Amino acid sequence: MTDSINQLLHRYEDGTLDRRGFLQAVTAVAVTAGATPAAAAAPVEARAFHHVEVKSLDFKKTGEFYQSLLGAKVEFRKDRAVVALPDGTHLSVGSAPTQASIDHYAFSVPGFDARNPASVVEKLAGLGVTSSVRGASIFVVDPDGRQFQVVAPDFQP
Repeated sequence: MTDSINQLLHRYEDGTLDRRGFLQAVTAVAVTAGATPAAAAAPVEARAFHHVEVKSLDFKKTGEFYQSLLGAKVEFRKDRAVVALPDGTHLSVGSAPTQASIDHYAFSVPGFDARNPASVVEKLAGLGVTSSVRGASIFVVDPDGRQFQVVAPDFQP
């Protein structure tokens, strides 16, 4: 905030900003400095919803269903179908031995380094949140027992 006010003051002193403009701009800087978005104060800033993992009794049939219903590109793998959705989000359809369900959902976190997840794990631990690192992501269980995943924006389910 100080840098912004100094820049405005410099513009006022050199004549490129009049008194009224200076006062309006200083007021705007002061108001926006106090209106910090909640996400900026968040220890782990989720920028996007990344994917949902559902479990299916027949993942190929379910993948084909979403492919025909949504006209989406589906990548069929050995153990799952990955349905590409708009804006880089995915529906991951894995195998379930006995019952179809939603397994987890994932948020992409800018700056998350899957090779070194310690900083995010430490932030979560500082909040009293237990997490576990699995592969290239971190899994967390919310108070109601729902599992969610923290991934890098370029993570492939």
